[in-house]
Amino acid sequence: AKTIQAFENASRIRAVSRPGDRVAADYQLSMDIRAFQLDSGTGEAFVELSAKIVSDRTGRIVAARVFSARVPVAGAEPGAVAQGLDAALSRVLIEIVRWSGGAR
Repeated sequence: AKTIQAFENASRIRAVSRPGDRVAADYQLSMDIRAFQLDSGTGEAFVELSAKIVSDRTGRIVAARVFSARVPVAGAEPGAVAQGLDAALSRVLIEIVRWSGGAR
């Protein structure tokens, strides 16, 4: 949901849909979560995602990249960790949106 929100908020792509929406797409964005954690050694929230743009017509990977962000966390309590993870994820998603606009 956060990924779709990031693309919709950016208004850089004509249409964004979820799998199963029965929308004819030119490309699909495939993502894997590599890390979504608190690094207790550094006190940072760490998010890392791999992203691939796949041609819907040929199935060929058009572009691929790994994105990551680290954000300092104010403390180890759950609320602070959640805020840090949310901020790190937002940074990663903004970079994915920017990258995907030029990667096709």
